[in-house]
Amino acid sequence: MSDTAKMKYGEWPSPITSEMVASSGVAFTDVAIDEGTPWRLERRSAEEGRGVIVRHDENGPEDVTPSDYNVRTLVHEYGGGDFLVHRDTVWFANFEDQRLYRQQLDGDPEPITPAPAIERGDRYADMDSTPDGNRLYCVRERHTDDDSEPTNTIVTLPADGSSDPTVVAEGHDFYSFPRVSPDGSQLAWTTWDHPSMPWDETELYVANITDDGQLGDRRQVLGGDGESVFQPAWSPDGELHAVSDRSGWWNLYRIDDTDPVALYPTDAEFGVPQWNFGLSTYAFFDDGRIAVRFGKAGDYQLGVLETDGELKTVDLPGSRFPAARIDTDGEELLFVAGSPTQPISIVRWQPGTEPSVLSQSSELGFDEAYLPEPEQITFPTSDNDEAHALYYPYPVARSKSNRWTERLGLNPDFIDGVSHMME
Repeated sequence: MSDTAKMKYGEWPSPITSEMVASSGVAFTDVAIDEGTPWRLERRSAEEGRGVIVRHDENGPEDVTPSDYNVRTLVHEYGGGDFLVHRDTVWFANFEDQRLYRQQLDGDPEPITPAPAIERGDRYADMDSTPDGNRLYCVRERHTDDDSEPTNTIVTLPADGSSDPTVVAEGHDFYSFPRVSPDGSQLAWTTWDHPSMPWDETELYVANITDDGQLGDRRQVLGGDGESVFQPAWSPDGELHAVSDRSGWWNLYRIDDTDPVALYPTDAEFGVPQWNFGLSTYAFFDDGRIAVRFGKAGDYQLGVLETDGELKTVDLPGSRFPAARIDTDGEELLFVAGSPTQPISIVRWQPGTEPSVLSQSSELGFDEAYLPEPEQITFPTSDNDEAHALYYPYPVARSKSNRWTERLGLNPDFIDGVSHMME
């Protein structure tokens, strides 16, 4: 019997240290693909979590954000939706002052929102631009120097910062997903109020955009009365879509002048809880197909919803599971994915080709046999419902495979003993 096998449960050595977990790798928090060029926002543990926008062209990855900037918004404290790319121009929220900055490729960032009355008093997130790139719409959270609750609104401003932001939607406690239609004529957005969380109840609104960038009469097209609406988005031909839980599951709908049309009604989730901004679970290809992230009980897949209504899953490299961060330029898809035994990665994919990994968040540096593979479990709750969870057993106890006996020097009798102790 090996020395490792003689040790008590939990005392055998592991190559995974707390220092390794805390200091290595990066976190991919958002992605965008602009005219065939992938962009991403990564937070670097080696730089105290600084947010850096990275552009990945034919020569490989290149930092866009200068070293004295930190891309991160604090709207709703959770943040997200920190940057926007349009034709090689990027807009981002800077952590230090929470102002919006505009940066052209190979240029320096320039602030386009005024300095707030108090430190970090005005915060911006979840930006979208008009098709010509001349005007922005985004969420603004305004703090004051008293104890009152921050005020959330949707504002618009010229993309070059030539005039101050003006409020175009107000009166609700929270806002998200301001999205401009492909022809620039309409804006869609979601909103919700205390005491609801966005997965409890939200409302989806649409309004026409006037010549001066303001909004005309607005109308509610979905949500309310206990319905949660997630990620409104416009198809290339100008049809509004959104994810709704009106069936009891977050399914994808097309919004028209009558009742919303479920594109693939099923017992699966096509949305996620909206803890932060910048989340995306579906994206449109130019040919009418829709890439979707869907699943339930912790098991999520990437699929393509065909124009005939068929849903086809996509085989990902390394058995990776997609995160709720996907984007497309109409031809290619860019998304974040990972697996229990593979690092979180930036994956690029075009239908009809094999997905390719552009970048990984870290290198393991040790045998992946040390990593547990979770088991999906379902258990009853006190209110006679059921809950789902991922159970991570200690790796040694989960298998008698030759992989473990050979790699860790353990014999099947030892594994039987550990499994019995864990039970």
